[in-house]
Amino acid sequence: LHPKQTDCFVQDATAGVYLAPLPPNSHLEIGDLVEVEGVTDPGGFSTMVAPSRVTKVGMAELPAPVRVTAANLVDLAFDGRLVEADGIVRFLTVNEFVASLHVFLPDGAAMVLYDRVPGEVIGDSLIGARIRVRGVSAPAHNKERQVVIARIHGGSYYRHEVLTKQVLDWQALITTPIAQVRRE
Repeated sequence: LHPKQTDCFVQDATAGVYLAPLPPNSHLEIGDLVEVEGVTDPGGFSTMVAPSRVTKVGMAELPAPVRVTAANLVDLAFDGRLVEADGIVRFLTVNEFVASLHVFLPDGAAMVLYDRVPGEVIGDSLIGARIRVRGVSAPAHNKERQVVIARIHGGSYYRHEVLTKQVLDWQALITTPIAQVRRE
């Protein structure tokens, strides 16, 4: 759910979908059980819904996040789903609105975006830490609808969990000396 309530993701037991723009005065909270009326749209990457009405019909437990790999995060089957992954923070960028963590997963890299919380401090101490992230799978794409980066949106609700604070020995990650790779 976007803090300004202009868009959101909804999920049932089968899949998730992006809703935008939300009708004025939707007043949704995370965990609301909703009924959506609207028109499907091809979207920029995958099918979305342009809702004409979103009605709150109750509250529900959030679905358990699906454990994913970087490969899953660029697969349409996971787009809009609540996901979870473990990885190592390589670097981060922070501005007044968004914190962006660049995380190495076992099979590739992913970007994790969080909406900034006023007064929140996100510092370089995360670099090299092994973290668990939760959020919605929402791959970034280009105008040809090709995925350009695996991405998880944590929004303002989800945050990372530090599993291991560590300073990585980057040299230890190199398993083959460059001279051997360059053999001619």
